[in-house]
Amino acid sequence: MNALTDASSNIPHRFWLLSIFRSLGAGNPLLIAGPSAFAHYLDGVPQVALLASYLERHGWLAKVSDARSVPRYHLSEKGRAFWIEGERWWHQLSWLERCKIRLLG
Repeated sequence: MNALTDASSNIPHRFWLLSIFRSLGAGNPLLIAGPSAFAHYLDGVPQVALLASYLERHGWLAKVSDARSVPRYHLSEKGRAFWIEGERWWHQLSWLERCKIRLLG
């Protein structure tokens, strides 16, 4: 993954980020309960609260709804392309490299 490999030290929690992309890619919506709230929900990925602003800042999320309900987000086209690149990167790693990334970020 060129963007991930070249700047891997700048990407926080690479395994958690990939887990978020996988959940969003499976069709699960990201729910954010408010702009300053720490209430973010994504099925099976509790770490999303730590990385949601990072995802938004890079344009990897697209808002699905925001009418009088809790805003829902899914992957943008840019996010989907980055996720595919991330999966390629992940699958080229050795078992030991994957373990290190899971434990150390």
